Amino acid sequence: MIVDKTGEPADIEVYFEDQRNDMIVRLSIGAALASILSLLLTTFGLRYFTRKYVVTPIDELIRMTEEIVAGTFEGDVEVDEESAYAALQELLSSG
Repeated sequence: MIVDKTGEPADIEVYFEDQRNDMIVRLSIGAALASILSLLLTTFGLRYFTRKYVVTPIDELIRMTEEIVAGTFEGDVEVDEESAYAALQELLSSG
């Protein structure tokens, strides 16, 4: 009995090509999702640290300055020597 197996290598080639293409699609989707996730984490992290270390101290200094100008400020201006705003805090505490 003679069996024709000339089509088998072509079928095997198609199978592995389909597997490769599926893997490329999966890896591309995974890379895109990882990029989006890292972008979101970076954005929210920067927003958090900017608000904590830049915006909030400046808002506090503005509030104290407005109260000093209005004459309603009570207490002392706390000077944090390790802060980037230490010079401004010292200026407000001396005034």
